[in-house]
Amino acid sequence: MSTTTVDKLGYQKAAVNSEDRTARIHARASHIGAAEPSEPGQPKPGQRGIAWPPAKTMYALRACIALATAAPGTRMKTREIAQAAAAPRSFLSKILGELRDADIVSAQRGYHGGYRLTRAPDDIRLDELLRAVGTCDPFASFSSEAEAPLSFIDDLRSRLHALAAETLRRASLAELAPKI
Repeated sequence: MSTTTVDKLGYQKAAVNSEDRTARIHARASHIGAAEPSEPGQPKPGQRGIAWPPAKTMYALRACIALATAAPGTRMKTREIAQAAAAPRSFLSKILGELRDADIVSAQRGYHGGYRLTRAPDDIRLDELLRAVGTCDPFASFSSEAEAPLSFIDDLRSRLHALAAETLRRASLAELAPKI
């Protein structure tokens, strides 16, 4: 049975039973396919392949390149790093905190404060930098566990991972930065 009510402005509208409203919201959500959200960095149902490094990793790399190209001994403000790295400042602040915890960058507060690398760019290995921001495997598998794995994809991913791990272990930040 439908009833009507009058709002503050005098308009009539149908009264909604709260149980009916909840049922409609759930029906709409299941119709759209919003069952359970996937974890960040995880594939959507039905996807397979190889995931490239996440945005967080790319922002960390760009931030460190910006710091590596700064004049020796100078500190850069978060705003300057964010501009150079084309990264959101609030997100970059969290990334810089992780890099500080890993002793890749140092921070100083105040008017003359900012961030700088703790070591020469030649001494900072890319695998160390990636681990600092939580990227253990830049070639993570995208296949869902519900699907039967394709052995050649898994073999290719394993080989890519081994090659990438060795390359990242040997590569330094100085190699990414344009002529320091």
